[in-house]
Amino acid sequence: MSLIVAASFVAAAYRYSGDENAFKWAMFYVLPLALIWFPDELANFTGSLGGQPITESSPPGCVYAAGWVILFLPAIMGAIVWVRS
Repeated sequence: MSLIVAASFVAAAYRYSGDENAFKWAMFYVLPLALIWFPDELANFTGSLGGQPITESSPPGCVYAAGWVILFLPAIMGAIVWVRS
């Protein structure tokens, strides 16, 4: 289901903005798809990320939910902008 959602957003970007913008959106969706598809593996990550130490694992459900939120974030932001204008 997540791949269908991401692919539809990338297809819309291609239709309305061209192939370069669609590629940027496709690269954006790599992170949320990884969070949705591999929550157990990514939840167990400990080490350093961006210079900040990660000392404990995260609950896989939170990683999964964060992936869905990030996946729909552009649509949510677009809806907010559309409502406010």
